Amino acid sequence: MSSPRSIVADLAASLYAGEIEYQEFVASIPPEAEKDREIFQLIDLIEHEPKIGRLFGVSQMDHDLYVADIHTKINALKN
Repeated sequence: MSSPRSIVADLAASLYAGEIEYQEFVASIPPEAEKDREIFQLIDLIEHEPKIGRLFGVSQMDHDLYVADIHTKINALKN
């Protein structure tokens, strides 16, 4: 049986690969995963991903760094 960490990591990887929509990602998170601090941090990063652009957005470089942090957390949960 897969651990909540590996399930959420796989879901997040699928989200960023364009294989699932955000709503499916959220709906598929196991209830017990909410108690895990590392999982919570990943979900929080995903929920608050900034948009790119002028008005209330960030630069492409800042966005790329933010997404790289998300991928680092995904990989950490897989291990």
